Amino acid sequence: MRKYLFIFFFIICLASWAHAQQTITLSTYYPAPFGSYERLRLVPRAPAPPCNASLEGLMYLNNTTDEIEICLNGAWVPSLSPWIHSSVNDFVYLANLDKDNNAGTNPRVGIRTNSPTQSLDVVGNATVGDNTNGTSREILMGSDPNAFIELRQTGGSGGTPYIDFTNDNATNYDMRLMLVGDDALAIDGGNVGIGSTVLPTAPLHLRSATDGICNLQTTDNTWLYTQWLDSAGTRRLRMGLNNGLTAFEIQPENGTANMILGGTGGFVGIGEAAPVAKLDVQGDVNVDGTLVVNGDIDANDDIFVQDRIEFDGGGYIYDDGWQLIIGHN
Repeated sequence: MRKYLFIFFFIICLASWAHAQQTITLSTYYPAPFGSYERLRLVPRAPAPPCNASLEGLMYLNNTTDEIEICLNGAWVPSLSPWIHSSVNDFVYLANLDKDNNAGTNPRVGIRTNSPTQSLDVVGNATVGDNTNGTSREILMGSDPNAFIELRQTGGSGGTPYIDFTNDNATNYDMRLMLVGDDALAIDGGNVGIGSTVLPTAPLHLRSATDGICNLQTTDNTWLYTQWLDSAGTRRLRMGLNNGLTAFEIQPENGTANMILGGTGGFVGIGEAAPVAKLDVQGDVNVDGTLVVNGDIDANDDIFVQDRIEFDGGGYIYDDGWQLIIGHN
């Protein structure tokens, strides 16, 4: 009987010892310095305790900025994710961290590149805005809100792209570069200068130290001219080379009939580089019509007349084919 009692007592002790071992094993599920956790709760607090070597790696939830910060290298820095969400204005921004998550001065983001050289370095194409809901898309470049460049497309898909340049606090643009149609680009807002930073004084101001300040070139060797239009877009003057590029023409049209060379002391030379009269011609002059002269005729060569010469006083001279006739009306 004692033998059976001993065996029964031994079994009871063994079961109690096994139960004690199981209880100890359960303690490993409680938080420990190392391990994996399904959930981890941080109590919001502020301000943070001083970050020193003894707190290296400690995390806390800043209840002022709603950010998880980590004690690293003697300073509290945002969590391992460089992207920070601000509950104050609902912005998401890049923390000022270097590649080792230490406080730095030049954070960079690379898309399809692991070595960005700028704050944002994109290899490939980028789309800004929503091209399906009819809203405009825009990119602003410039740190001053009153001086920036704006790239925008209005109207969503199929809208009009343009570039605005602004250097003051007005709500409108100072200059606009805009696509106004297929194969048509317009500059609006002021004057454009080419060749210098000097303030342009006309819609197009060309300035250059070279002799050929502007080149006009044809691709088919036919007409090559400039056009002068009125406010309705009607051409009133054409000036340039004719069809075939054999002659230079100045052609008034559509209501513009007269062409005037103004000035009080200037001379015009044809074949003469240093004219000494209002019209100085070196070579022959052919007049098919009436030549009216209200002054003297000083000729250093022959004058050929196919009709008659008339004078204000009523006199005339002509050749009838046989003799020179001089008469008076």
